[in-house]
Order: sequence, then C-alpha cells, then structure tokens
Amino acid sequence: MQDTRLNGLWEAFVVLATAWLQNPWRRLSLQLLGFFFGFFTGGALSLWAGQSGTFDLWGAGALLLGGSPSADFITVPPAPPFWLGVIHWFKVGITYGLFVDAFKLGS
Repeated sequence: MQDTRLNGLWEAFVVLATAWLQNPWRRLSLQLLGFFFGFFTGGALSLWAGQSGTFDLWGAGALLLGGSPSADFITVPPAPPFWLGVIHWFKVGITYGLFVDAFKLGS
C-alpha cells in the first residue's frame, strides 16, 4: 500500500484510539454505550414488528440466527477483540429491551 497522507492520518488515528482505549473506564463507557444503544434498538425493533404485525416469526428467527453465531465469537477461550465486546453488549441490550417490552405488553 502506498504511503499517502490519508494512510498516515489513519495510522495516527488508530494509534491514538488504541492508546485512548487502554484506560479501563473508557472501555467500560463504550461497552455501556453499546448496551444502551442496543436497548434503544430493541425497543425500536419491537415497535416496528408490532406495527407491521406480520414479521413476528421472521423477526424472531432473524434475531436467533444473528445472535447465536455472534455468541460463539465472544465465548472462545482467548480474549476477544474490544470491538467484539461492544457488539456483544449491543446484542445484550437488544435482548434486554425486547424482554422489557414483552413484559410491558403482558405477553
């Protein structure tokens, strides 16, 4: 790859972001943001599925097929990369949001 100005800026950004994420509190804050965004997305998914009323089975299947393989990447013995942990907390937030909406609806 050529050493362009954009490549240099990108490499500098990656180095700074890696150094910034060394702080455990910052890592925790990004994981919490992933969880809260997943919770919001879970509420939006339940509203969308409830409004259409026809995608209940397909939506449940898509969440199952999308959630199960991602859990396999998280639970492998070596520590997963940081971004996989954020995606995992996003998935947990979606699941929690869907459960809360189901309890609100009484089903």
